Amino acid sequence: MTLSPAPNSINALFPGNGEMAACCRKVDWSATSLGSVDGWEPALRHALRTTMECPFAICLWCGPEKILIYNDAYTPLLGAKHPRALGRPGAEVWAEAWSDIGPVFEVMEQGNPVYAEDGHFVMERSGGIAADAWFTYSLSPVRAESGVVVAYLNVASETTARVHAERDLRAARKTAERAEGRLRDVFAQAPGFLAVLNGPDHVYEFVNSSYLQLVGHREFIGRRVIEALPELVSQGFVELLDGVYRSGKPFIGRELPISLQRSLGAPPEERHLDFAYQPLTNPDGSVGGVVVHGSDVTDAVLARHEIERFLQVSEESRSAVAESEARYRFLANAIPVQVWTATPDGQIDYVSERAAIYLGARTHEVLGDAWLKVLHPDDLAAAGERWAHSIATGLPYEVEFRLREASTNEYRWHLARATAQRDEDDKIIRWFGTNTDIEDRRRAEAELRRT
Repeated sequence: MTLSPAPNSINALFPGNGEMAACCRKVDWSATSLGSVDGWEPALRHALRTTMECPFAICLWCGPEKILIYNDAYTPLLGAKHPRALGRPGAEVWAEAWSDIGPVFEVMEQGNPVYAEDGHFVMERSGGIAADAWFTYSLSPVRAESGVVVAYLNVASETTARVHAERDLRAARKTAERAEGRLRDVFAQAPGFLAVLNGPDHVYEFVNSSYLQLVGHREFIGRRVIEALPELVSQGFVELLDGVYRSGKPFIGRELPISLQRSLGAPPEERHLDFAYQPLTNPDGSVGGVVVHGSDVTDAVLARHEIERFLQVSEESRSAVAESEARYRFLANAIPVQVWTATPDGQIDYVSERAAIYLGARTHEVLGDAWLKVLHPDDLAAAGERWAHSIATGLPYEVEFRLREASTNEYRWHLARATAQRDEDDKIIRWFGTNTDIEDRRRAEAELRRT
């Protein structure tokens, strides 16, 4: 016959094979203010059995000294204080936090229930190091049949990790908001035009001052492109936007003509743009919008066309070569780009004063192959291969490379273009080229990629 432990025995009070049940059976409770377990109130004994068998973190604060008795799930909350905390007064175990914990029991003693979410305490739970800790907890009185409180049942869940995570998330959001604000300020003041469009209908979310200057001061934010700029529809630009949104692939346009009504009631005006439609991707990889950014290159295009016209005139009017050459050089130095010419075999034979000043040399010092000295070493191979291909085939030359600016000794990105001038037999007699500074555009594109 198997004998069951006596109802008031310590084995019956702390049954099972759990760590805390075993620890509680080893404690000499008669040496504490609670006295021998044989004299404990039935209500306390019942609460203890419930505590030991519960998988949730529970601590009983027993008697006037609030002696700690807790279950296995509660031990992580104690940290290095376990197992020393078992059977010790609460004010001793949590001495460093008792100024916060003690008043909680005073509230209970006044008959008020206690429940707190993310209650904050400063506790020494790891090698005597005080640290912030947060708990969601409740306190309930355990009463004898006489109504006297014999213990407080404390159900607790530590929320420190979640509180830290939420704080980190809020801090990250604030940092992101500040970064977005700074980025918007940068884009708002950028010399190139920029607009951010959302959704398949291309609704304006942001435009900078350069964009407003280009298209005229209209209402954009919250409006669709076809509403704000209806003149773009027939020119194919909205169709291009649709294609970028659907495919997720960017579109790059070089010197594309566009007709814009830049002020109310004014006739359409033609401009030439270097621009990109860049897809904006969501975290899941889907396209959420399109960024429009670029530069108005109308002045440079018109100037180049004018110079090309004068070059043609100079070939047709041999008797006025000197005059045409002077007019050509005047225009070359007046337009806001670097101008150069080369012989049919690709040797530079003229650079404008603007180019010479930028490079910090006299015009004759950058002729032939000398200009290669100011080209960024990493761009030398690609620029040379492209130039050699154009010389061999007669096809237009176009490449992006970095040139060192003499005044700052820093490299800036340029877009180089050249076309061949031919005689009546279609023989190349000269190459005409320009270098356009695109450093600001490249920086804006880099900022967009980082965001």
